[in-house]
Amino acid sequence: MRRLGSLRGEGRLGCFLWLLLVALLAYGGFKIVPVKFAASRFEDFIAEEAAFAGSKGNPQIIQELLSQAQQLDLPVTKDQIEIKRTRESITIAAHYQVNVEFFGQTGFVWKFDPVVIRPLSSL
Repeated sequence: MRRLGSLRGEGRLGCFLWLLLVALLAYGGFKIVPVKFAASRFEDFIAEEAAFAGSKGNPQIIQELLSQAQQLDLPVTKDQIEIKRTRESITIAAHYQVNVEFFGQTGFVWKFDPVVIRPLSSL
């Protein structure tokens, strides 16, 4: 008969691997969630600008979009914003990419292409 004191726990490696996996997922979330949140806020701002575009010119819309992108730390340039107007609608598109770094190295390039189409109405 064995004594209880002679039994050894062998689960240390498995616990360490699970903790490592959780830590890596948390780090990935820490890097990815702010980028996704900023991109969503920028797309909402594009929709807001399109909704009130009837009373603004294209240069003013572009300047406001660039200002918002700068506030959100998104690498958007004037060349990456497209505005097309017809008599009935406006289309605003932005094509940009964000380099997400993991452990000091570029992990992947995340491309965003929000396009908003709204009917024009003058206020």
